[in-house]
Amino acid sequence: MKKSISLLLVVLFAFAALAGCSAEKATVSVKVVIDRGYDGIFDETLYEGDVEISGKNISVDAIINQLSTDGKITTEYTENANGDTVIKAINGNENKNEGVDPVVFYEWISAKNNSEVKGLWSDTLVADSWMCRNLLLSQRGAPFR
Repeated sequence: MKKSISLLLVVLFAFAALAGCSAEKATVSVKVVIDRGYDGIFDETLYEGDVEISGKNISVDAIINQLSTDGKITTEYTENANGDTVIKAINGNENKNEGVDPVVFYEWISAKNNSEVKGLWSDTLVADSWMCRNLLLSQRGAPFR
């Protein structure tokens, strides 16, 4: 059975409507869960809470790094075949098929207009979100390339 860790990021901006998407600070509600079987039922919650992060161009990767810096989650990194640094495990949980080599986290997957959208954590900015005030990203594992 496929085991994956999903990272749900709900970005809640506490600034006025006129401020637009370029807030200097954002409070991010984060839920890190284990999802076995890609059935939408989360089997275990590893972390749930808020993190405050600063900057005009906040990336999803920056949010993960802030959670790690704050000690709210632990992340292990490795390199893929292209030499990119990718997330190997969150809180000691690797994304892998049972009895098979682990796969690494380096993409997020979400939906926009009922179509799947993917991207690299490091390239994804909060300002790139379709709904600046309520961003929901679901992270899935991806194999080494």
